[in-house]
Amino acid sequence: MGSVPELITVTELAIEVERLKQLISAQVHVEDDGSHYSDAEETAGPSAMNHYGDLEPRTEQTVHYATKGVYEGDTLGNLRHGHGRLSCAGGDVYTGRWRYGKRDGTGHAVFDRQKSTKDGEQPKPVCYNGEWKDDKTHGEGTCTYEDSAVYTGEWDQDQRSGWGRHTFSNKDWYEGEWEADTMEGQGRLTLTDKSYYECSWHLGKPQKGKWYSADGKTEFEGHFKGMLWHGFGTVHQTGVRKYMGKTMCLCSHAASLHCSHKQQIQQSSK
Repeated sequence: MGSVPELITVTELAIEVERLKQLISAQVHVEDDGSHYSDAEETAGPSAMNHYGDLEPRTEQTVHYATKGVYEGDTLGNLRHGHGRLSCAGGDVYTGRWRYGKRDGTGHAVFDRQKSTKDGEQPKPVCYNGEWKDDKTHGEGTCTYEDSAVYTGEWDQDQRSGWGRHTFSNKDWYEGEWEADTMEGQGRLTLTDKSYYECSWHLGKPQKGKWYSADGKTEFEGHFKGMLWHGFGTVHQTGVRKYMGKTMCLCSHAASLHCSHKQQIQQSSK
């Protein structure tokens, strides 16, 4: 009888799969004798063989870079691969998953701008906690900005995109659709005085929909220009009057009804 082939463990199989993936991504050719060389070696010489290291997975490695950054964690050859923490000389820190040298998976990043304000105060760092893909924020995540604004929702290639909620530094908040880092689509913007817009948005501005006063007694439905009522619309004051026609408000709706619109409604309604 022939000899029984030696079985490999699941871990060993996973390691071999990762090694082969890296060989392919680096355009490395595997010869019948088990040796390998890269396309780069033919033009750059033998030193190119060490560009990715020996392609062996290791844990709890510490790597120091010429830029004075330090990486502590898992590696695949010379690549950050697995789980690890990268501390940059400029103050930025990322802790989380890596894939072939790039942030990929879940992770937490702190971007320290290290710039003092006019008052000499140190601004808060930008913090992101969530999903990454190909070295960019991608998927679900939460970002806290220098001015204490917070966004929680979907990301695409480092930009707010999809559905999310952004609370601004003045405590206004918007929840709805985003595209290319801008309010785009359907959403609701609630102001600090509790009045709110519920409408379609384009390039961060309301387009068509409704606005409600803080006390809930006044409602406008129609078009907007900037943040103001504009064009044909309907203004309804509960228990008072209803106006339908051309509108153009020159003041902030959040302030209350003490505006040019109030006089216009009184003159136009019967």
